[in-house]
Amino acid sequence: MPVIMAVVGYVTNVAAIWMMFHPVRFVGLRRLGLGWQGVVPRRASVMAGIAVDTIVGPLITRQDLVDSLDPDSLASKMAPAAEAAAETIVDEMGSRYFRTTWQSLPAALKAQVRRRARQQAPVVLRDVIVEMQDDIDSLLDLKYLVTHTLIADKRLLNRIFKEIGDREFVFIERAGGVFGFLFGLIQILVWSTWQPWWFLPAFGALVGGATNWLALKMIFNPRQPRSLGPFRVQGVFFRRQAAVASNYGRLVADELLSPEKLAWAVFTGPTSFRFRERVALRIERAFDDALGVMQPVVWWTLGPHRRALVTEASTRTLASAKNSVANYREDLTQRVGLAGLLADRLRALGPAEFERMLRPAFEQDEWLLILAGAALGAAAGVFQLLTMFTGVILRVV
Repeated sequence: MPVIMAVVGYVTNVAAIWMMFHPVRFVGLRRLGLGWQGVVPRRASVMAGIAVDTIVGPLITRQDLVDSLDPDSLASKMAPAAEAAAETIVDEMGSRYFRTTWQSLPAALKAQVRRRARQQAPVVLRDVIVEMQDDIDSLLDLKYLVTHTLIADKRLLNRIFKEIGDREFVFIERAGGVFGFLFGLIQILVWSTWQPWWFLPAFGALVGGATNWLALKMIFNPRQPRSLGPFRVQGVFFRRQAAVASNYGRLVADELLSPEKLAWAVFTGPTSFRFRERVALRIERAFDDALGVMQPVVWWTLGPHRRALVTEASTRTLASAKNSVANYREDLTQRVGLAGLLADRLRALGPAEFERMLRPAFEQDEWLLILAGAALGAAAGVFQLLTMFTGVILRVV
């Protein structure tokens, strides 16, 4: 009996953890209310909102992401790519909007325009970086970025909670086996003197539900270390705060707030129209400088098409910048130092704030997990009754 109850406790807890995250998509007959989807992916919007509340503000701000950037150094590193892109854009815009004029220009004059465009490219790039630093709050919606990413990628959402609670989930599984064995000893004492047919299914349900409940309690209680005789006890999760901080900081920096994700948010997110407008103004000034004495004639020739040219050139410039971010990922990551910053601030969180990092993964549907454990335990009790104690059933029949 203790061995069977240990298996029941372990298996039900393993099943409960699996049901928290899997399946990622609903499996079953939704219209009939039959089926299951993992608790975390099913409540993706709620879980993403909780992740936003624990990351944006308490751990990281928009200003943190740009304060450590050196505009001159970064513009210098990205200058070759920016210069090449500027020269290509000038050629393409000249051929599209001044087909005849551009083709008839002397080669020396074309080369002069291209050279000026190349000279302006690093200047524009530096000005844009400075402007981002000065007004990042209006150019980057960090909460939108985190929420959008996690709702769109439920596997990443699962990874975040799994990464935070990796050891805790293993503890829940093993604790189920230990508690199940202890409950099995109690079962022996009762069964040796009292053998109603319903006792084994009922006790199995008790073990399945209680092991889940006890394991959850031991993860988060007590928050602060307490003395219990010669022992000091504390919730499993709180004892691992330093390790959780390092793992979580790395995951968020690499997957959630990577340079590519941040560039996407700035260039194409809900506040990107402000950024595009400012880049367009910089591009227009760059055109003025590149054209030199030709500026009045060129703009007069374009007439109403001037705005279209500037907009298209800005779009091409942003596309080129967005695509080149990946080439400078390592440098940007080192300069911002986001993983270390997140880890340091997470280590400094108080118990209540730290608990919010993982607790929501359980509390949303905690009763369902306990109920599922009870159901599996009851099924194991029925199996035990049918295979080991058929005599009890025969007496009833």
